[in-house]
Amino acid sequence: MKITPLEGNRHALDGGAMFGHVPKAVWTKFYLPDEKNRIELASRALLIEDDKGDLFLFDGTIGTILPPKEKEHYGVVGEENQLLASLKKQGVEPHEIKGVILSHLHFDHVGGIFSRINGKLSPLFPKADHFVTRTHFERACKPRIRERASFLEEVPSVLKESGKLKLLESGDPLPFPAEWYLAEGHTVGLMVILLYAPHLVALTTDLIPGIPWAHLPITMGYDRYPEKTVEEKEALLERVVKENGSLFLTHDPQFPFAAVKKSDRFTAVGGFGPSL
Repeated sequence: MKITPLEGNRHALDGGAMFGHVPKAVWTKFYLPDEKNRIELASRALLIEDDKGDLFLFDGTIGTILPPKEKEHYGVVGEENQLLASLKKQGVEPHEIKGVILSHLHFDHVGGIFSRINGKLSPLFPKADHFVTRTHFERACKPRIRERASFLEEVPSVLKESGKLKLLESGDPLPFPAEWYLAEGHTVGLMVILLYAPHLVALTTDLIPGIPWAHLPITMGYDRYPEKTVEEKEALLERVVKENGSLFLTHDPQFPFAAVKKSDRFTAVGGFGPSL
């Protein structure tokens, strides 16, 4: 199995929201905010090629489909869909993608797999099956008030109408060799994937969005159940350390991958890998 990180459009979110209860005097040691208190974030997908040569995407980046006011609010960089440009650099056309696996349906993880023409969303990978967990899809259809702003209202219906939506129950296989399980701290039904390429790589999505969040006490203000996030991170990082694996980081502004080292006080990580 071969994996390649794909850069999507960069964006920026409020540093206080990204670091939850962590004081600004502490989190600014990791990232310096802009004049609007936002920190720069990457928006990555992962290109997965299995041993048969079939191509899959994990997650869909933020893209450029947000309305102009929201694009400005979230600091989305660029007018063109950077995910498509990154695929083109790899010599991959959209019709070659066999499946799109979505960890969850928050707008910064799905925007890049759609185009918006005359206000209407359309899938950019029409031949691909789109996988999402059933429990999360149901949450996206009827989001709770505190999480509502994280979803694009049209996405569930567009996925349904595409005829390519595949809802996963616990125990269902992915279309390539990998384990997956539900993590519920960030949002109900979040999918975390463990694959071997050839060593263990944990696709952590928003459970561990970047290097600072590997430290167990650090959670996001966006997390629905922060204490559960801590427990889920600890269990995942223990396995990654035990198997000498690595993390794929969706939002880290510098590194797409990180190795993990456990100390007596915290779990520290060192980033590596190219930014495309």
